[in-house]
Amino acid sequence: MSVATRPGSLVVAVTDDGVGIGADGASGIGLTSTSVAVRRLGGSLRVLPDPHGGTTWRLELPC
Repeated sequence: MSVATRPGSLVVAVTDDGVGIGADGASGIGLTSTSVAVRRLGGSLRVLPDPHGGTTWRLELPC
């Protein structure tokens, strides 16, 4: 996990070493609801799968 600030924003990245998200990019309710909540706050959420396994969630929120 990493936390950083940029001018006007907070950036949080969380990486795991699990099996990752499937190639079809299908998302469940957790990913969908998190994405909606982040957008309502004026931020962005990127989910970046690693082809060797694992996933990084990168969240950026205005501050």
